[in-house]
Amino acid sequence: MAAASLTIYAQQDGEEISFGKYRIFHSEILNEDRTLLVSLPDNYLNSNLSYPVLYLLYGDQVKGYYAEAVNVVHRLSNSGEIPPFVIVGIANTDRYRDCLPLKPDGKPGGADKFLGFLKEELNPFLKTNYRIKEFSILAGPQAGAAFCLYSNLEKSDIFNAYILTNPFWTEYTRSYFLERTKNLLASDSYPNKFMFITYWDYEGWQDHRDAVNALQKFFSLFDNQGTSIIPICLNYLPDNKDFIPPIGLKEGLRKYFLNYIPVNYSELNTLSDIKKYYSALSREYGYSVDEPEMLLVRKSDDLQDKGDFVEAREILNYMLLKNPNSLDALFRMANLHRMLGEYDEAITYYDKFLRIRKEPFLEQQLQALLNFKKVSAVYVLEPILNTMGIEAMLVKFRELKIDPEHTRVFSEAEFNFWGYRLLQRGEIEKALEVFKLNADLYPESANAYDSLGEAYMKSGDTLNAIRNYEKSLELNPNNENAKKMLEQLKEQQI
Repeated sequence: MAAASLTIYAQQDGEEISFGKYRIFHSEILNEDRTLLVSLPDNYLNSNLSYPVLYLLYGDQVKGYYAEAVNVVHRLSNSGEIPPFVIVGIANTDRYRDCLPLKPDGKPGGADKFLGFLKEELNPFLKTNYRIKEFSILAGPQAGAAFCLYSNLEKSDIFNAYILTNPFWTEYTRSYFLERTKNLLASDSYPNKFMFITYWDYEGWQDHRDAVNALQKFFSLFDNQGTSIIPICLNYLPDNKDFIPPIGLKEGLRKYFLNYIPVNYSELNTLSDIKKYYSALSREYGYSVDEPEMLLVRKSDDLQDKGDFVEAREILNYMLLKNPNSLDALFRMANLHRMLGEYDEAITYYDKFLRIRKEPFLEQQLQALLNFKKVSAVYVLEPILNTMGIEAMLVKFRELKIDPEHTRVFSEAEFNFWGYRLLQRGEIEKALEVFKLNADLYPESANAYDSLGEAYMKSGDTLNAIRNYEKSLELNPNNENAKKMLEQLKEQQI
């Protein structure tokens, strides 16, 4: 089977390395311009799909938090562990004004106004300019962590989940957060939202044990509520040496999307099975979860390996229905049609792929297939065998052989490949006829008799399998495969 990933077309010397774009728009609520850093999923421009959003505070730290977020999300989504996300880094202007609910003197801070900006201005801006789903995660380091907790306590309808560092680092906001949490729990109105909190005792030379104590008090408030009901996960970093520790984004996303990869993968044998699984997952997450392209790709590959080409084709057609420009689906659909001897269809899909992205390897494959169509005898014979049967194919074979112009080439390699495609499809009788023709065409080829021996062996004809493996070994005494097969076949006769 072909590899799941494809090589990237060579870049030009001096070309910029890009993993997002700056967007700037004016906020009436904050009365200032706001800068965003937006990174889109790899297939965004070639698809019609919508995506969940990851909002990242402190987005202006490009080589720190933003680069880490882009790296983590793209790596996890490309491997099929989490959904692809639109990543929106929000640059700071005045982080303590925007992120904290209180000022040092106890007066109200700007967190509530910043929440209004996110809900009433930023989210509509993103809906207008990007294809996004009604699902978002807020990630907050440093002061942004306090804002995450504040958002959850005061306006929990904005975000679906939170990934943050310890929100209790600021001494003058600790009592507020603890009291507010107690009151919400007492009134049975604490928001049941996922929260993944990374914390540590020391940040470089700074002692954060007081913040840790406050976090532990916060967590202990849920003892009587049952932490299985309140989904708060603590992620402790022992012996932290970093002055700016990681936010725990990778661990948090993996934890939240723990069920995104089906644990019963081997039981999902049809497209219907896969769709049912992600329909149930959509109800769990509260938004329409698309089936991961990587999972569909792997399942299609598995089905082809098992010879279930009908179901494999159905999955690939479904992928192309949802994303007509899916390179993985186009690539595999071309290979599937080639496997089935449907060469014109294979050429069509290779061409569609190359119109989207140039790949030297696939350009070579397409050119080879076009040459094959022009001169190969197999191109003429295979569709006849598929639709009309062995006898009709043999009649056409004899016609081509006596053609005085000899316009078709009878390639040993092409006949051999044809025979093995038939074996993979379980059409052993047809494969035998093709391998017989190849042995007749190339009576001095040890490989032709080796393949014929394998076909007889798979048909259950041990005697003819032995004869042909012996013939192959006679032509090539160094054929180790023939030796091994003969030993096994003769043991079966004893």
